[in-house]
Amino acid sequence: MSDFEEVKLNDEESLPSNSDIICRICLENSDLSDLIYPCKCAGNSKYVHKKCLNEWRSINHNPDNFYRCEVCKYEYNIVKKTNSLVDCAKCLIKNWFPFFILNYGLMYLIGSIIFNIDKINNFSIINNLDICTYKNSTVYLNEQKVDDYFINCNAIIQPDTYIVFYALVAGVFILITTILFILVSFIFIKNKKMYCDSYSDQLKILTGVILFYIAFTFLFSYSFFECTLVMHTICMYLIHGHLRCFLMISESQMSYIANYEGEDTNSVEMDIL
Repeated sequence: MSDFEEVKLNDEESLPSNSDIICRICLENSDLSDLIYPCKCAGNSKYVHKKCLNEWRSINHNPDNFYRCEVCKYEYNIVKKTNSLVDCAKCLIKNWFPFFILNYGLMYLIGSIIFNIDKINNFSIINNLDICTYKNSTVYLNEQKVDDYFINCNAIIQPDTYIVFYALVAGVFILITTILFILVSFIFIKNKKMYCDSYSDQLKILTGVILFYIAFTFLFSYSFFECTLVMHTICMYLIHGHLRCFLMISESQMSYIANYEGEDTNSVEMDIL
């Protein structure tokens, strides 16, 4: 036997057989082509299924473990792909405060448009909602004087706050549109479990803020301006949470983890199912 054949035989004997290779997460045997070794862990902890590792990274409560091995602390070599939609979402997250101010101004712009349309229709929105107006120290409902406005009026506005009120109306439409946008986007998300797990934590915080604001309105007086600000903040928080979840899922779907560089083997792409 030649020296070359002897070295080749020794190398083949040193490689583990398929029956010895298991995924360190699900502990199931698998073919070597279905496994990767993304970190410095050796022995039975060396190999892992692509899907198993992604699921483990997504449900792990320590955010650092999304980018590194929990055991050996080796940072995964994550090779990212480019996408214009993802880049746009990242830009919005990075410039969130200007985006917040811009959309708040947009809400008032839409409110001004609704105000001018409703003015032509003799303020039908205000009248249908039983909202009274306060002019010259007198309360009116449908252009008629109201004495007991605590019973007949759902709210009272002054002529100089019309734009603020209609901005609040625009905020309601924007909120409904935001919720519909998130629901439609959810249909096209592949990893719905990962999205729900991440978004549910943010919804808990939002629920707490809304309950606090409701309690605050019962204890203290509030203006339409405060309502528009809260309405807009809720919309922006929903969008912000949606974009963060979208980026987290996209970062996994549009990237792959290369094998540990200490081994002379080509990198294996990691696809999310």
